[in-house]
Amino acid sequence: MFFSQGFTPSADLPFETASAAASDAAANGSSSGGSRFYGYGIGFNSGQFEAKGIKGNVSDLTLPFGVRLTDRVSLAGALGVNYVTISDATIYGVGLNLGVPIRIEIMDKTNPWNWRLTPLLGISARGSKDLAGGGVIWMGGLTNTVDYRVNSKLILGLVNQFTTHQSIAVKYGSTKFDPKIDQQILKNGLRAVTPLTSRLIGDVFVIETNFLQDAAVESFTTFGGSLSFRLTQKLNVTLGANYDTGDNYKSWSVGLSSAWRF
Repeated sequence: MFFSQGFTPSADLPFETASAAASDAAANGSSSGGSRFYGYGIGFNSGQFEAKGIKGNVSDLTLPFGVRLTDRVSLAGALGVNYVTISDATIYGVGLNLGVPIRIEIMDKTNPWNWRLTPLLGISARGSKDLAGGGVIWMGGLTNTVDYRVNSKLILGLVNQFTTHQSIAVKYGSTKFDPKIDQQILKNGLRAVTPLTSRLIGDVFVIETNFLQDAAVESFTTFGGSLSFRLTQKLNVTLGANYDTGDNYKSWSVGLSSAWRF
């Protein structure tokens, strides 16, 4: 949600120079960030992690979507499926996230500022036959995004996000599943975006994540970037990568996504 809802779509980042990639891109894409179209998309991400000596692999497939309701209000979200492997155990997951981006300041040729608030809501479920466990978690929060056009080749973005996560007890026969999650997460990120050519946009970012309640990993830092290429007026492809590092924690992931509009 931080990448898809926090990072301003490239269509809302008008560079002063002619940039077809910036003018045609819109919203939603892979969880590794990058340019996004408003419309529909598909993204795949895969990576590895190690936390407190536990190692695993994670992969996810995401189907993002976005619809402009007015010039200032949109509905955006993503349906995702994922699986995690830890030793011989496999954990499957599915989730739906929704956001309502509200544009307060809109960047244009005379105004170098973007300001957007995005209320968030989501629900996800995970389960593992190998571990004989699972759970359902709902999420709610708010994302604040501010962008500033430094010059014709550079836009800087500041993204702050607060979310709360609560588990829901689920019964299956005489068995009750409840991971007893009660957690709040604060994420703060900086992003730099630049048009490399008339069709190619690059961005880099750094994000600090803090768990406000007790957690095995209390915080970690994410470094990443992406390249987004406009294939046609209505189709783009994005390649992104992230690296996370924290106390007794590290992970990496790479993602490839495509987005289009009709």
